[in-house]
Amino acid sequence: MLHLEEKGTSERCANRVPLEGVDDALNLPRLLATAKRAAREAGKVQMHGFGKHSPIVLDNLAHDLKIETDHASQAAICNVIQSQYPSHAVVSEESGLSDKAAQYTWIIDPLDGTVNYYFDLPFFCTCVACYHTPAMADCSRELPDAFALYRCEPLVGVVYAPFFDWMFSAASGQGATWNSLPLHNAQKMGLEDALVGISFGSRPAVIDQMENLAAVLARRAKKIRMLGATGLDLAQVAKGTLSALVQLHVNIWDFAAARLILSESGVLFEARPNAVNGWQILAAPQSLFQPLKSIVHDALSEDFLVDN
Repeated sequence: MLHLEEKGTSERCANRVPLEGVDDALNLPRLLATAKRAAREAGKVQMHGFGKHSPIVLDNLAHDLKIETDHASQAAICNVIQSQYPSHAVVSEESGLSDKAAQYTWIIDPLDGTVNYYFDLPFFCTCVACYHTPAMADCSRELPDAFALYRCEPLVGVVYAPFFDWMFSAASGQGATWNSLPLHNAQKMGLEDALVGISFGSRPAVIDQMENLAAVLARRAKKIRMLGATGLDLAQVAKGTLSALVQLHVNIWDFAAARLILSESGVLFEARPNAVNGWQILAAPQSLFQPLKSIVHDALSEDFLVDN
């Protein structure tokens, strides 16, 4: 389930592009191979310094960090993508939205779980996705925005955790894999048996809302967990290691790759706009999806919910 509605947002990519409309020369296996190679190159950068010395801090934010490894990982990814597809646009956490519109747009989170990485916790990853964005390329006066990108067709998605050498990947219509093993999550369970991932985020308004939600989930679920890397959290739901994931504020690069891995593995995924210019997301197998959705709705204050 891929869902997004928002007021005043461009509808440039509202009609999803069928895969047969993709340029024959740009085949999915080649795209996926490029995404995997780019993610592995970023992983090499990360593992070169992990646990050996303290990374250089570029920006010490409240509840977050930006480190030199974020930018080095982005450079490694972009070098691979641009060597194969120089005409494509790139959207990244480190550089924001692209300064050009293109038929194809890569959406990347070079180092997801930066705080974990900084503190030598090995739960971090790289997220790489490619979307078909032809309608954007036809709009000469408008550059891509995150909401419009979400409505476009995800072609391939990769989440790579280099410490564990875990490669999660998917191509549209071709299934999802974990280290080449097929992923299919059809777990059936009640919330009382579920391990639910959450995150408090870094914004005060989000922390306030998550305090309410966490209090409910802690009493209703088997356990709640905060693992600290959204892309890898979502991949764990596709694998079934986490039963579900609920987050109240993420950006498009946090889930652009994992959403395809989830859908290709049979897990339901929903992204809804929140009141602080991002998305709240929910990923769960069918048996947990509606119960969790109701709990999230009831736990949030009216001023945080966005009418749909």
